[in-house]
Amino acid sequence: MQSNKKTRKQLLEELSILYERVGELEKSESELRKIAESLREKESYLKAIVASIQAGVMVIDAEKHEIVDANETASELIGVSRENLIGKICHKYVCPAERGKCPITDLKQVIDNSERLLIDTKGNKIPIIKTVVPVTMKNRTYLLESFIDITDRKRMDEQIQKMATTDNLTQAYNRAKFDAILDTELERSKRYHQPLSMILFDIDHFKVINDTYGHIIGDDVLTILTQIVAKNLRSIDSLARWGGEEFIILAPGTGINRAQLLAERIRKAIGCYQFHDVGKVTISCGVTEFLLDDTKDSFIRRADDTMYIAKKKGRNRVEVSTSK
Repeated sequence: MQSNKKTRKQLLEELSILYERVGELEKSESELRKIAESLREKESYLKAIVASIQAGVMVIDAEKHEIVDANETASELIGVSRENLIGKICHKYVCPAERGKCPITDLKQVIDNSERLLIDTKGNKIPIIKTVVPVTMKNRTYLLESFIDITDRKRMDEQIQKMATTDNLTQAYNRAKFDAILDTELERSKRYHQPLSMILFDIDHFKVINDTYGHIIGDDVLTILTQIVAKNLRSIDSLARWGGEEFIILAPGTGINRAQLLAERIRKAIGCYQFHDVGKVTISCGVTEFLLDDTKDSFIRRADDTMYIAKKKGRNRVEVSTSK
């Protein structure tokens, strides 16, 4: 029978092994403490970044679409305190029209980077660029959503677009923009067999106005005259400064007879206006309608020729051409 008694040597060996294991555990515990401390530092660091970043940041429960966290920028943009944001449905504030069409949870996109609208507590619609990515934490899926206010950028884009398409002085369309509109309306007229008319008019004796009163007064006449014309047009009509003191109007869905009436109304409105320093100003108008065998150039040329007929016949009148 073997004895259960261990020799002193065996006990010392087992004790040595036990000390080694205790040392390893102490070392592991120390490393775990370091790791935990490092994680706490990183968490604090990330929170500091999220808090200071200029973009709004929200963490959203992907299943419930509830806001579970938000930074101060998001709170300020929406106009709700961080505490009151938490627990709210995200679609109440960010892209409300898209509820049920979430790119990540409903449309199964891996990442969403798009332009959307944010609605603040005053009902203001704020354009934003939004980025959303799904993240998994503790076996639960969240959406990390960041967004920036692009109101200033949108305003600048609109200003650049306006500068590219309008005449700087009169704010009527410029020639390039009118040319693009004309292409579109010609195609529509051909496809749907709708009438399309054009009015080309020129300010009578405008050189005399400039020579007598100076170009500043002449510019005032051009600006005010444009405003008078615009008030007599429909939203679908287009007015452009064709060059110098010449202007052109495109009237979709308008036949020659109605276009003539429109030209007469504009001529009378301008003729009745008392311009500062200058007094009365008159215009000569050429009116024509698009014909099936017209090209863009022949359409414009006929309006131009008709306008010059009005000038030759004594000015301050409307002339109409119904054929080439």
